[in-house]
Amino acid sequence: MTATNHSANQGRVPTQGVPAQQMPTTAPAAPVQGAPVPAQQGQVLQAPHGHQAPAQQRAPRRRVQAKQTFFSVFRSEWSKLASLRSTWITAAIASLITIGISVLIMAQYSGMKGYADKAANYLTVGSSFGQIAVAVLGALLITGEYSSGQIRSSLAAVPRRGRLFAAKAVVVTIFSALLGLVTVALTYLLSLPILGNKAGSLSNPEYLGFFWGTAMAFAIIGLMAMSFGYILRSTAGSISLVVVLLFVIQIPLGLASTKWSWAAYAAEIMPSTSGAAAADPYGLFVTTKLDYDLVIACGYAWAIIPMIIAYFVFSKRDA
Repeated sequence: MTATNHSANQGRVPTQGVPAQQMPTTAPAAPVQGAPVPAQQGQVLQAPHGHQAPAQQRAPRRRVQAKQTFFSVFRSEWSKLASLRSTWITAAIASLITIGISVLIMAQYSGMKGYADKAANYLTVGSSFGQIAVAVLGALLITGEYSSGQIRSSLAAVPRRGRLFAAKAVVVTIFSALLGLVTVALTYLLSLPILGNKAGSLSNPEYLGFFWGTAMAFAIIGLMAMSFGYILRSTAGSISLVVVLLFVIQIPLGLASTKWSWAAYAAEIMPSTSGAAAADPYGLFVTTKLDYDLVIACGYAWAIIPMIIAYFVFSKRDA
């Protein structure tokens, strides 16, 4: 009996002590209302009721930038200069100084014997003093951007430094030249009732030289001051250097010229004398020991040489 039971038990599979396969006892959780339901292959994903489906993302459009030209940069720089209040205040000061001094001297000479016929030739004698205000204008255009940090924005808008430098130079040249031309025209109009029939004639080409000569003289000083602004990056330093070259250095050179002839020649190539000669291109009242054309050429050199140095510094130095 025992043997029979033992053989029967050998044919059975034991059920106790062996873990049965775990079966899920609960149904899968129902999706929460409002939660996104993953879409199966071939199905279109729909947003739950009451929710807006996210918009399909579109590829960003390529921004087409207009081609940057020199004229566009020039127009931007011109608008920048014209929008500054200091520009017009400085221009008014330059005109008032030039007009006031010139008219007073012409009025004084018109009543003096031996000078009445030559009083009209002092039409631009006050331009040497008005050039200080022009120098302030040229320096502020550059140093103002460096002090405010706007130069970085200018370089970001115009990465080509040569184009930006040239645009600013052209703006300073045109504005300063127009300022000089308008100033001389106003001086001439105010001199007519003072000089009467002894006033200068506009039909005389030499007398017309006062007009375009003063325009060029103002442009020379403006470009020189602009160049000093690039080199020094300081408004006070740039203006101080221009004042020294225009007036201060003339005092020791004038004293030394009584003993040494080289001092007299050095004084004539300074910006004050060369600028006055440029404003009087035919030498109607300015006299020099050096060749007159050489003195005028020195005036243009005072604009060109600092500009070359300024461009080299601006193109190599960080903003």
